[in-house]
Formats: sequence, structure tokens, C-alpha cells
Amino acid sequence: MVNPHIVVTIVTCAHCGWLHPRRRPWQLDAIEGQACIVDSGYHVLSANEAFRESYGAESSVIGKTCFAIIHGLGHPCADHPCPVKEARRTNAPVTYDHVHHDVSGETTRVRVSVSPILDLDGSINRFIHVRRSA
Repeated sequence: MVNPHIVVTIVTCAHCGWLHPRRRPWQLDAIEGQACIVDSGYHVLSANEAFRESYGAESSVIGKTCFAIIHGLGHPCADHPCPVKEARRTNAPVTYDHVHHDVSGETTRVRVSVSPILDLDGSINRFIHVRRSA
């Protein structure tokens, strides 16, 4: 059985901008499902093509919060478990089944996995958020 958690350690470099949202977008496109990098303030820093196709062009998702894009909320998720909040609290990957909304307002049940991304100094300031069909 495949582990549902995505264990990711990405070393980021302040000098080369390895995770800069406008550089090397293909890195996230290698991930199956809709994927984005979210900062500790829930802002989308980068997104793969599948995520952008579901939620809008890159210019309409980069810099916005995941809860606004995915759930249409003006605040972090409170009516259901937030995988980003839980991954930040535990410093470990988490997976939840969720109801998400696409850009047209359609709802669908999905499996969301969020894993912390370690910076060079070992701190966690970013998370990879991957959505797949449940």
C-alpha cells in the first residue's frame, strides 16, 4: 500500500530563488494532482498547472490565500480541520479528506496532503499542498 503522506524535503536557497514562484514552474508540474506551495501565512507562492487550471491563471492564485482560493473564505478554515495549520503545528505531513470548490463553484470530495518544507536552517516556513480525488 502506498503511504498517503507526501514526504518532501526541499532545500531552498535565498541566492538562487529555487522556489521563486516565477522560476522553474515545472518542479510542481511533476507532482500528480493539484499542487501548490503555501507560506506560513497561507499565501500561495507557486502552483502547478493542474492547480492553476482548477482555480484560475497563475496571476489569479499567486499571493492569494489558500483558504480564499480553495474554500472562498476570508479567514483560515475553522469549520473543518486545516491541513496547513496541522502540518505547521506538528511539523509533520498530514492528510485529510475535504470538500473543495473549483473556480466555477462546483464542489468535490478530495484528499489533501500537506507536508512541511525544510529551509536550509531547518526552519519550516513553507508547505506543499497536494490535492487528489478522494
